[in-house]
Amino acid sequence: MLSKKGHKTFFAGAIVLVLFGSVHLMAVYQGNFVPPADERDAEIKRLALQSTMTMGPFKPSAWGGMQILNSSYSVLLIYVGVLNLWTMRPAAQSGRLKAVTACNIFFVALLLLVTVIFQFPPPMLFAGIALILFGASWVKQRSAIR
Repeated sequence: MLSKKGHKTFFAGAIVLVLFGSVHLMAVYQGNFVPPADERDAEIKRLALQSTMTMGPFKPSAWGGMQILNSSYSVLLIYVGVLNLWTMRPAAQSGRLKAVTACNIFFVALLLLVTVIFQFPPPMLFAGIALILFGASWVKQRSAIR
């Protein structure tokens, strides 16, 4: 199945997204269960935990808000990678893998842009590698059509 043009690089791009989400999830774990390394980080965490907002019966903290976004980001990266792996074969069989690849290119490029804007090198590296792999897959699939 992976012998078709562009399939191996699509598969690799999907694996990179799963790895990206997994590494990010480890950082979420560290942020929640490992004490801050220095006093400034401890102070920021303390202030974020104290900063709360009443939302009906709930009173979430700024720290909780950051962690829900971080956790969601990790889970969604893993989800998209696994979904790509799961749908790769049916998409290829129906002639739609190129369209799925183009969708991945668009959203991974947006993800890369966000990491560049906020200057976070590790996610930037993962997003860049995934973008290159999906881009290579798209090019190979195009050349297979001709």
